Amino acid sequence: MDFAIQKNDFYDSSTEVASWYSEATIDNVVSSNHFYNNEYGNSAWGDNDIKYDINCFESTDELDIEVYNNASINGQQGDDQNSAGNCFETSARIGTGTDSEFFEYFTKDGFSVPQSCKNPGSGNFYKLQSVDEASNTDCGTQVNFIGPIPSRYRDCTAYNTADVVIMITYLKNEIIRIKNLVSMNPWLKNGLLQNTNGVWIV
Repeated sequence: MDFAIQKNDFYDSSTEVASWYSEATIDNVVSSNHFYNNEYGNSAWGDNDIKYDINCFESTDELDIEVYNNASINGQQGDDQNSAGNCFETSARIGTGTDSEFFEYFTKDGFSVPQSCKNPGSGNFYKLQSVDEASNTDCGTQVNFIGPIPSRYRDCTAYNTADVVIMITYLKNEIIRIKNLVSMNPWLKNGLLQNTNGVWIV
């Protein structure tokens, strides 16, 4: 298998990019994507040769990049000159399972600043220092399809009756915003306007 998953917006799923035995001798790339409000951003099972570069993660519940038990990814994420450049969710980052294959992860800002989003965390990998840190200004499609609405309102979660009124106002404004967004792919727009039990249907 040979693939390059680049410049996508991944939103509100259990696992967005799941790789199962995509082979350990073929370079595959997951790069410059925007992951938002997912349980897992990426999960690798079995033998894989994947490089994860310059992805942006927000509001991940479990792990941004999971390397499952006995699984592998590319042995070198970034290099001594250029960082891997992923910007992680603070509480998620990279997780490695039992007997997962060891790899090297290069970062500049994440090496010296523990609280930086570039810090991959800890696991069955070496965190090494690179000369340059990659910018994350180019993640995803650059279309603001998420908007200002809080994720709990998007999921129809309100705390009380007054909060329900606020949520409804947010949802109505979001429907109007999406309908008027000319830069959005029509398929994505249609999907968002018909999302989740009719909430978005107008």
